[in-house]
Amino acid sequence: MKPASLHRRILFPLLLCGGLLFALLFWYFSPFFSPGENRRFSAYVEERFHSEVTSSAITLHYTLADPASRGIAPGTASFGTVSIPDRTSYDALLQSVKTTLTSFHRNRLSAENQITLDLLLYELDCEKMPGSTSLLAEPLGPSLGIQKDMNVIADGGLVGLVEEVSSNSATVRSIIDDSSSVSAMTASTSDTCIVSGDLRLISDGKLAFSQLNTTDTVAEGEKIVTSNISDKYLRGILIGYVSEITEDSNHLTKKGYIIPVVDFQHIQEVLVIKELKQQGGE
Repeated sequence: MKPASLHRRILFPLLLCGGLLFALLFWYFSPFFSPGENRRFSAYVEERFHSEVTSSAITLHYTLADPASRGIAPGTASFGTVSIPDRTSYDALLQSVKTTLTSFHRNRLSAENQITLDLLLYELDCEKMPGSTSLLAEPLGPSLGIQKDMNVIADGGLVGLVEEVSSNSATVRSIIDDSSSVSAMTASTSDTCIVSGDLRLISDGKLAFSQLNTTDTVAEGEKIVTSNISDKYLRGILIGYVSEITEDSNHLTKKGYIIPVVDFQHIQEVLVIKELKQQGGE
């Protein structure tokens, strides 16, 4: 056998194996699709699902009909405990989650996993917004005599209203929510205005007020409280202090900003005033 022919017979299989190996490695580590990255992401999602679904007996009950099929042992039912986490440690936890999520190469994931990653990142961004405290949960609402439209306060100032009461909790919509509008007035002269929620403004520690109907001079530091004409808020609850004020273009009313007395980003406890405006509360 000629040497050249022998070389070709040896070289061809080597080149073929090398080409197949290269193609396999390219497919595995391709920036367009990587089964390794997909397996890593799927394992993370499964671990996170397992952790969240077993966080409470009621969550597990309403999520999985057969927990054993997912390798989850049914826990012992109990009332459990409820607490508002420290904001600093909670922010650190959210940052840790974001670091993990951004470690995945999105363009190496399948279309389905890309959608899942986008949803998890969106949920995380919503959690990190200052407005993530615009809805607060009060445990065991009905058993404590809590009713819809009861006023909620903290740190001596207005937080919001009880919006919905279920069999074991109550939802509070705070005054910083974009849909919130509070009929208010100046404490010294009782001139009325409207305090509007704005999740973007609250990140700067302020809320906007408008339609202040007054001819008097309103100084910075003036107290803004709930007005007597509100159909839901009890009269005289402190909202905040005027920080800026300007005249409207109509030269009839004024607008500006207030510093809320409640630190909405660090709420630890809230109090519910168990009196309704419609029942004669002032």
